[in-house]
Amino acid sequence: MLLYIHIKRILIWTIVTFLFGIVVSLAFLFSRDLTLNTVKINDFKIYHSFLNKMDTYNNKEIVTHFNVLLSYKKYPLLPIAIITENQCIENVLPYYDKRFDLSICKIFDFNILNSSNDLTIDKYFQNDIVEFQNKHFIYKKLDKSNSWLIARIKDYYKLNNFDRFVEYITDEREGLSWLSSFKSFKKFIKKSQFIWITIVPFSLLLFILYSIYYLRQTKKFKDLNKEKDKYLLEWNMLNNKTKELTSEQVELEKELKAKLALDDINKSLSDEIIKLETKNKELTSEIKNNIKQLKIMETKENDISNKLNKASKKLTNNEQEKILDDSLNRLNQIDLLWKYKPTWQERHEIENIVSLRDEFTPFTISQAFICFEKIIENMVIKEDDVFKNIPLVDQINLIFDRGLLPSIFENDMHSIRKARNKWFHSGKQPDKQTYDVLLDILDKTNTQPLL
Repeated sequence: MLLYIHIKRILIWTIVTFLFGIVVSLAFLFSRDLTLNTVKINDFKIYHSFLNKMDTYNNKEIVTHFNVLLSYKKYPLLPIAIITENQCIENVLPYYDKRFDLSICKIFDFNILNSSNDLTIDKYFQNDIVEFQNKHFIYKKLDKSNSWLIARIKDYYKLNNFDRFVEYITDEREGLSWLSSFKSFKKFIKKSQFIWITIVPFSLLLFILYSIYYLRQTKKFKDLNKEKDKYLLEWNMLNNKTKELTSEQVELEKELKAKLALDDINKSLSDEIIKLETKNKELTSEIKNNIKQLKIMETKENDISNKLNKASKKLTNNEQEKILDDSLNRLNQIDLLWKYKPTWQERHEIENIVSLRDEFTPFTISQAFICFEKIIENMVIKEDDVFKNIPLVDQINLIFDRGLLPSIFENDMHSIRKARNKWFHSGKQPDKQTYDVLLDILDKTNTQPLL
């Protein structure tokens, strides 16, 4: 993987260096070409100044002077010509004319130059520039010899610097055309070798410095990654420990809440116990008072009984027989409790006859509540034996939650349960409506007393 990254980096760096070298070389050659174009214009001015002073001139001598503007391969660095009425002298050899179409004499003659209305003329620094057949020439008349001096130049004069550069790059004989073949590219490198000799070592030096910097940064990055991994490991350990402590804290909070709830319950129970103890003391005191009252009443009852015995002796036989009949009638009614199975309502009425006070039947009330508990218990046992030992209130709720009885009886059942608690815990007699409902339930379910 690292080898691939290094090869990729070297390849990218090489391509960038090559492209940068191409651009800089083209800019260098363009600057050179622009300078040469300016030199050509100045050369033209020098030749015009020289020839304009001559009345006549020797053709061979002029050609010799023109050959100065040829390269060592006889290529015209500045294609130039003298056009007279009868002849045209130029420094373009047939070989280069055929290859690069550089001839001036084939394009212009004396008449064309004299009829300036047919030419498109531009002014460039007080020079006449003519554009003809998509080519550009600088020309000026030689006054003494009645002839024209004309030279071929490039059209840089009519473009701004950037457009000049773009035109140079896209020129079919310049710019990117250098890259069209190996031969032309070799020539391109040769012409711009100074640029390449400067750029390549400098780029190589930059690459080496960058590679050293990259290797140091890579090492530093790896060290930082190791340190980061170390801290991440420690962080994970601390995070796991924090999670454990958080979980433990949650459990402790739950336990604390439960204990606080128990503490609240204990406080409320303590308050309840204090209230019950106070009430118990009051009830004890009241019971003692009631016992005293009962003893007083028993004493009064004994006195009344003695008086009744004494008075009965003074009664007539008929009156004594009536009292005896009433006593026998009451005994017979009590005897009915043992000789057949009365309804619960009948038991209440019979027991009420012999009760010390009206409508106070403690035996029947206790038996009725005990039988009520048994009915509820038997119903829930049918569902599951485990419900046998749950509180009475939960058993009643279970019956109606599971639809064992219609919901219209739920309030009656709970009213009976509350009355039962008050009877067994406080000795408070149930109200008549609740008691009648209880006895009706026992009668309709054919429930028999347990005693």
